Amino acid sequence: MAEASVRESIEEIGSGIFFGARAGAAALREPAAYLPELPRLLSRMASRVLPALCVLTFIVTFVLIYGGYTFFSRLGAQPYFGLLIAILVFRFEGPFMVGLLYNATWTTLNTAEIASRKLHEEVDALTVMGLDPMTELIAPRLVGAVIMGPLYTAAAILAAYLAALAGTWAAGYGSWVVNKWTAEIISWTDVAYGLLFGTLMCVFQTVVSSHKALRSEPSPDGVRAAVTQTVVANLYLAFVVSLVMTVVLQATTWRIPA
Repeated sequence: MAEASVRESIEEIGSGIFFGARAGAAALREPAAYLPELPRLLSRMASRVLPALCVLTFIVTFVLIYGGYTFFSRLGAQPYFGLLIAILVFRFEGPFMVGLLYNATWTTLNTAEIASRKLHEEVDALTVMGLDPMTELIAPRLVGAVIMGPLYTAAAILAAYLAALAGTWAAGYGSWVVNKWTAEIISWTDVAYGLLFGTLMCVFQTVVSSHKALRSEPSPDGVRAAVTQTVVANLYLAFVVSLVMTVVLQATTWRIPA
């Protein structure tokens, strides 16, 4: 049974990779087919994700900073508190929050919409009319993820940075320490990695949600199952991407000023 489960997981991953390659090829092959609808899609993605992303990132970061100061004070390691904040905000938390909130706010809706279209035979209708569902449905969502990913990540990093300033000030340590360590430890390479990190989260999760939707059973239960599978799969994906990107960041950009 264990071997069968592993085999199914490998097949699912392989199928998802192939699906993502097909979606990317469709996006590059026929951009004129979806460009007229792209502004409306981007507007929906922004209104759906950005408010929750900014608010929750600010709250989570503020709690971490405010509570972390007490812990560092007991250790007598306050001078390194600002260092931790700078690394946390720019390299890890901002992009990771994008992965969590994009999954919670957009990919669930994306899965439900596409699976519902399959339920109502709209996907089959596109095929009958000689249109490629991959170009009409999936390609614009993939392009939207590529465009909005950096914006989401920049917004999350900014919200986390403002929360770090507020948290250190509320803890009585002085928000200047955040600016000091940010200037010394964070480079433009870190910012670029962070934007790439968040964008990859969005792109991969869009592929997963679209793949689950098109493979769903054409029934109400199938739609619900596809949404649930998307949420779970993208949670695992967020942690895996975070692990890989963290290792890459640590190996290529880690430095502490003397």
